[in-house]
This record gives sequence, structure tokens and C-alpha cells, in this order.
Amino acid sequence: MKTEDLGEDRLYLGVYLALLALTAVTVASALAGVGPVLAVTFAVGVAAMKASLIGWYFMHLSHERALIYGVAAAGVIAVIILAVGILPDIALKL
Repeated sequence: MKTEDLGEDRLYLGVYLALLALTAVTVASALAGVGPVLAVTFAVGVAAMKASLIGWYFMHLSHERALIYGVAAAGVIAVIILAVGILPDIALKL
């Protein structure tokens, strides 16, 4: 095994452990007894962090050109538009 491989393996292990820790934080927040709106908001934030870690390291987005960032940004903007679009329905049900 090369020295670079060991460094990369350690990086992947660190990301994996961070993902496990974030999963534990999500479960702990669900069991903490906070309100459902706060729990879901927190869980979505943690899920966004986990998705960023997966995309950046495991999908190797850190080595991609600028075009891929534009495509990813378009997807994020679409999700934000859709999420904002359903907020009135959610507000009416609460």
C-alpha cells in the first residue's frame, strides 16, 4: 500500500465516523422531546450536512470542474423553490 492510500483511507474513515456521529445526533434530537417542527428542521439540516460530506468525498466532487457545481446549484435551487412552494400548505395545516 502506498502512503497516499493510507492518507486517503484515513480520510474516508474520518468521513465515515463523522456520518455516524451525525446520525447519532439526528436520533438523539428525535428522542430529546423537542417539538416536531424543531426536530424536523434540525434533522433536515443534519441531512444536508451528511449529503454534503457524501458528495464531496465519496462522490469525489472536490475533484470536479466548475460545471458540476452549476448543475448541483441548479438542483439545490429547484429543491429550495419546491420547499418554499409547500410552506403555505404546511402553515395552513398547523
